[in-house]
Amino acid sequence: ISKSLREMRLRDLRRKSRDPTLDEKHRNLAEVEIHKRFGFPAACLVFGLLGLPLGFSNARGGRSAGFALSILVILVYYIIFNTGEEAARDGAVPAWIAVWLPNVLMLGAGLFLLARRNRDKSLMLQNVDRYIQQNLWGRIRRVQARNEERVKRRREAQKRGLRSRNGKQLVVRLPQIGIRFPNTVDRYLLKAFFRVFGVAVFSGLTVYLAADITENVEDILQNEVSSSIVFSYYQYKSFSIIYEIMPIIVLITTLTTFGLLSRTNELTALKASGVSVFRLAIPVVLASGLIAGLCGVLQSEVLPAANSKVAEYQAMIEGKEARQSARRADRQWLYGKGNQLYNYRFYDSERRELQGLQIFKFDDSYRLIGRLMVERATHIEGGWWTFSKGWARTFDGADMTGVSFFEEPMKYRLLEPPEYFEGGLTPPEEMDYAELRSYINELRSAGQKVPELEVELHNKVAYPVISLVMALVGLPFAFKLGRRGALYGIGISILLGIGLLLVIGIFTALGTNGILPPQLAIWSPAGIFAIFSLYSFLGVRS
Repeated sequence: ISKSLREMRLRDLRRKSRDPTLDEKHRNLAEVEIHKRFGFPAACLVFGLLGLPLGFSNARGGRSAGFALSILVILVYYIIFNTGEEAARDGAVPAWIAVWLPNVLMLGAGLFLLARRNRDKSLMLQNVDRYIQQNLWGRIRRVQARNEERVKRRREAQKRGLRSRNGKQLVVRLPQIGIRFPNTVDRYLLKAFFRVFGVAVFSGLTVYLAADITENVEDILQNEVSSSIVFSYYQYKSFSIIYEIMPIIVLITTLTTFGLLSRTNELTALKASGVSVFRLAIPVVLASGLIAGLCGVLQSEVLPAANSKVAEYQAMIEGKEARQSARRADRQWLYGKGNQLYNYRFYDSERRELQGLQIFKFDDSYRLIGRLMVERATHIEGGWWTFSKGWARTFDGADMTGVSFFEEPMKYRLLEPPEYFEGGLTPPEEMDYAELRSYINELRSAGQKVPELEVELHNKVAYPVISLVMALVGLPFAFKLGRRGALYGIGISILLGIGLLLVIGIFTALGTNGILPPQLAIWSPAGIFAIFSLYSFLGVRS
């Protein structure tokens, strides 16, 4: 098995970069990999130097602002690096320029900003700083002032009431309830929550995409994948990324929001005013419920089609043939060798067994000459299979010339290997809830047990609910943060997120192997963390 460039040692890469028998593209890729072995470690020093002036900032953004700025710097670095790497592959620029240019630019920016910070100057140039302060921020303040004035006039008009044409005043009085929602505090909390939520989604998506691009960049360059295919791949993959990281994002948002409020003593002021922390949690719980509902809609309406496109573009990036299958999972059609068309319900990869197999044979003029149907086909060795209980028909044009039935197992030779049928199955992530449930019911009626598919079916409902559960888990920790700040909350979120993924993985494995019922296996993580949340609330001072 040939090694990839990442698996080669430095001397092997040097030998490959100087090999005259290889084409220029492969030699360039080897040269790029050599410089990456030194460029990436040097980036640690460059990022540290760049972080010094950015860290000594007088802005009141705190650690969360520094975290967001770090994500932005990393994103810019990888954009420059990946662009240079693609240019070096084609020979447009030398490999050393492509790899070291991001480091040089970041190093120059770090030295420049460090010199300005040493003179107590703004990190931006004077003209740019003046433009932002006077024009950009001035416009934002004017828009905010107009919005506040508009809201003020609307409230005054509501207090005065609406006057009819006859000059009479119309006053609408609503019944008073014990808990008003949403009041001013609720709107303020929701605004802070969704502001942090937007930053968390952007940061999580950026980190995930940067890691995935780094993982696929070698295949992209070697297979000469166009930029439009790469863009389309990540465009569709972004939906599944957001869906997967949403429970962690909600947890980080909850902890960060109340961490910032605690740091500025706003949470203490609200509690001193007689507002219970349980009342403060209502808008966050409702917002998390809304996010969980949107994730459910995303899973039902968007992800099946998006995941299908991701699989198609992934095959192009890896240089493989696109999977040949029908859109519906219960209608698997594959065109094989010898003018044969296969249709089957399910393929068990462990037993190498096909359920509900039909074979349609055609002549060179693509006229149907035979049809074979069996309930079960089991692979023996080579191209031989055992067919159990079925029938066969032969045709001459539109006329059926013969028919035969068999009850006893019979041997039959197929031109396709067992792995050929495994690739034709539509994965559960490319089916919506109704399709997957119908597919499972059909397999059950045929006597086939598929606990792994049942686990995937219940997970389509349970996973969005986990976003709401993680908000409940984060609330008691958020109220106990005190003045530790948002970064402390992010650390707790990472630990709780790792625990969540570990529990989900354990119970999913138990359900897939049939040790636990699929419903219990899938809903147990949500139940465990919900109970953990209720227990944590017992120690919160309300």
